[in-house]
Amino acid sequence: MQTDYTPFIDRLIDRYEGGYGWNRKDPGGPTKYGITCYDLAAHRGQKMISMATWAPIVQAMPRSEAEDIYQIKYAAGVAFDDLPAGVDVVMLDYAVNSGVARPIRVARALLNQGAGDRLTPALVDAIKQADPKKFIDDMCAERLHFMHAIRGGSAWTEFGRGWGARVADLKAYGEHLALAPAAAVPGAPVPAAPVAPDLSTVPTPKATNEDTALATKATTGAVITNLGQATAQASAGVNYWIIGASIVLVFIAGVAYLVWKQSQNAKKDATVVLPPPVLAPSGVTNATA
Repeated sequence: MQTDYTPFIDRLIDRYEGGYGWNRKDPGGPTKYGITCYDLAAHRGQKMISMATWAPIVQAMPRSEAEDIYQIKYAAGVAFDDLPAGVDVVMLDYAVNSGVARPIRVARALLNQGAGDRLTPALVDAIKQADPKKFIDDMCAERLHFMHAIRGGSAWTEFGRGWGARVADLKAYGEHLALAPAAAVPGAPVPAAPVAPDLSTVPTPKATNEDTALATKATTGAVITNLGQATAQASAGVNYWIIGASIVLVFIAGVAYLVWKQSQNAKKDATVVLPPPVLAPSGVTNATA
């Protein structure tokens, strides 16, 4: 990993995320070191049955496992090692707080790489060629705009103080990493990084829009699963009419799911507003570009 990876993970865990907690308004559920019950279950190859079931499991998670998840899921997910210093931590923190797809989607919009959330070599190259300070500032400004819009603004009213302070510090820290080496006089000590605020006790849940279509998605999956089982059962009795009808219904359900998925991606792309408006959170300085 790059030399700035471990210091930033320590900053993220110790100053931004803190230890175990379960804010009932956090879509991530029980969380420790910034790792949710969903993250931990997926990492262990297990099913997240319920938040209540996984709460004590998350609480017992060692820090070393959280660090593994950060590296395997989040750092790898945004190609941390391939990104310029400063830009890498901004992409990583946005991914941790709002999901890996979100910063990729925003980067594509900022750099005119088309819609979607695919991290392609072309996108990585475009990020490398971008002015690092402008990229950092634009990403942080867009992130604040996104946070303001979650749940129609009600989430910002409740959690904006912590979210705003986190993004403000991230912006300053990212710019420090990006600009300090170039500004340093040869042989002179590198300027010290800005001191991070302690947000470990401030409510800062995952900044994501809740997926109101989860029930629809689950229903579609259940239809496909049940039809598959019906087809298998019909095969035992060689009822070709049932088999044929089941195949048609599975096909229709699959097409419906793909259409739904495409519409969800389009909605997420639409949430990236460029150029983002300047939204200065009260009590927080340097929060936007």
